[in-house]
Amino acid sequence: MVSVKDIAEKAGVSRGTVDRVLHGRGRVSKETAERIRAIAEELEYSPSEAGMALAAHKKKIRLGFIYVEGEMAPFYRPVEAAAREKARELEQYGAEVVFYPLVFSEQPEKDIQRMRGMIRDDWDTVQGWAMPGLSADFMEKILPEKRSPEEKKFVVYYNLDSEERPGWNRIGYVGCDYEHAGRIACGLTARMTGGRGKVLFVTADDGTISSSAMRIRGFEKAMEAGYPGMSICDRIFTENLDFNAAETVSVRKIRENPDITAVYIANPGNYAICERLQEAAAGTPGRKLVIITNDLIDGDQERMLRDGIITATICQEPERQGRRPLQILFDKIAYGKDPATDWEKTDLEIIIGESLPE
Repeated sequence: MVSVKDIAEKAGVSRGTVDRVLHGRGRVSKETAERIRAIAEELEYSPSEAGMALAAHKKKIRLGFIYVEGEMAPFYRPVEAAAREKARELEQYGAEVVFYPLVFSEQPEKDIQRMRGMIRDDWDTVQGWAMPGLSADFMEKILPEKRSPEEKKFVVYYNLDSEERPGWNRIGYVGCDYEHAGRIACGLTARMTGGRGKVLFVTADDGTISSSAMRIRGFEKAMEAGYPGMSICDRIFTENLDFNAAETVSVRKIRENPDITAVYIANPGNYAICERLQEAAAGTPGRKLVIITNDLIDGDQERMLRDGIITATICQEPERQGRRPLQILFDKIAYGKDPATDWEKTDLEIIIGESLPE
C-alpha cells in the first residue's frame, strides 16, 4: 500500500508538504503541488476512509446553502429537502450546513435587507456556498464584497449557472441543459399533435430568467428544423411573478383560438393553470389540448398526469441538485479535490401518467 512517506521520498519533499497538498491546507508552490499530485496519481495513492474523516473533522467545515422559498418557486422544495438530507450525512465528518431561504414579498427592499443581514452574519465562517445562479445585480445586493485580495469563497451553482465574481471561486455547476429540455418538449408536442397546429408558451417570469428563455429557444430551434406544420401562437410572460394574470390571459387565448393545439409551460409557477386551460379547451367539442410542463413537484401534478390534464412533464433531478453541490464543496474544502467536470449535467426524464407508480 502506498503511503505519504513513499510520495514524499519520490518528490523530494517532507511528509508534511505532501500532507498539505493532499488535504488542501497550508501554502505550497504551484509547481511542487502539481508534482506531488502527479506522483500520487502515478503511485495510485488512496487515503484511508478513517484518515479522510479525521482530516475533515479537524477542518471544522461550514457550508452555506441558499435556496428560494415560496409558492412561486415549487422546484426548490425537493432541492432543499435533498440538501438537508445531505447535510445530515455530512455531520458525521464534522461538517455543518447552514440554510438560507430567499423569500420574496411585495416589499423587495425589505426582503433584500433581511436576506443580506442573514447571510452576512455568517459570511466569515462559511467556507463554501451552494446557491442558484440568480441575477448578478441581485446577488451582489445580498452578498458581501471581497474584503481582502486573499479572500476566496468556494461556490457551486445549481439550477442556474453564473459567472465567477470577484472574491468568489466558482468550482462548478450542477444543473440541466435547458435548451435540450426545450428540444425534448418540442419533440413531444409534435408527436402528440401530428406535427401540426399552434403552440402557446407560458412562463412564470418576465422572460429574462435564463432557464425559461433557453427552454423556449430550444423548442423554437427544434420546431424550425423539423416541424414546419407547427407555429407559435403567442408567448405569455408575467410581471412580478403574477402567474394569476398569466393564467387569465392564457385561458382567454385558448378560448379565442381553437386552432391552438398545445401549451408549453416553460417555467411553472402554479400548476393549477393546467386544469383551467383544459376547461377552456373543452368549450370546443372534440378538442384535446396537449400540455407539456417541466418539473414534477407534488401529488397534485401526479394526479393531473394520471388524468391526462398534463400530457407529459420533463424532470431535471432536483434531488441531485440539492445533494451534489454540498458534496463537491465538501470534497474541495476537506480534501482539496476538484470536481471531475465544470458542469455536472443532470439527466432529463420524460414522465407521463403511465410512468408513475400505482
